[in-house]
Amino acid sequence: MDPTGICEVFEDSIQIAPDDITFTLNPGEVDEPQEENKVLLEKIISRYKVGKAAIQGSLKLSWNVIRGWKWKEIEDGLLQFTFAHRNDAMNVLARRPWFVCGALLVIMPWPAWLTPQEVRFDKTPIWSMWRVFPLSTATCPT
Repeated sequence: MDPTGICEVFEDSIQIAPDDITFTLNPGEVDEPQEENKVLLEKIISRYKVGKAAIQGSLKLSWNVIRGWKWKEIEDGLLQFTFAHRNDAMNVLARRPWFVCGALLVIMPWPAWLTPQEVRFDKTPIWSMWRVFPLSTATCPT
């Protein structure tokens, strides 16, 4: 092919800069990573220090069906739990809240791209049962 033919191919092309390109990703269009997350982080919320033996003993009784889990303390009050199977980790997350010796364990999944200090422990699901709910305090019409 002669050089003049190549010039004809690019004759109608337009040059654009990277700043000229915009795109939007909707949450439904983004594929979540398919990595196996078997690691959970837990923060102990308590007035008192909870010992390692108390943590191990209490969780061993609570998680006796789960095989192959281990834990270590990363820093004061921050624990890393590793499970043999992802389903076991998801089961522990689904059955929150967990308590050890009266202390609340705030359990969060640990995405691989975050450091332990970047994981937020400001929320945890807690269920409650109300026997009497005062309808007079409701803000919607009854």
